[in-house]
Amino acid sequence: MEGPWDHAKEQKAIMEKYAYSKEVQVVLGRMVKDLLLTQPSDPVPFMIEWLKAEESRRKGETETVTAKAPVEEHPVVAE
Repeated sequence: MEGPWDHAKEQKAIMEKYAYSKEVQVVLGRMVKDLLLTQPSDPVPFMIEWLKAEESRRKGETETVTAKAPVEEHPVVAE
């Protein structure tokens, strides 16, 4: 007899397999890193442009799209 957790474990395994097979984790990690380094005032346009540039890079296009979100200076505060 299957319990409710069996289905949840199966779904989790399917989602993880997809995420790793399509490099979702890697792409999101790089995008978040670039987002945090740039710290635009509005992160959504930055992420959209970043994903467009990633798509171009993956297609092997020579022209790349650069994120056009304004860069703001955020000083690092030592604790």
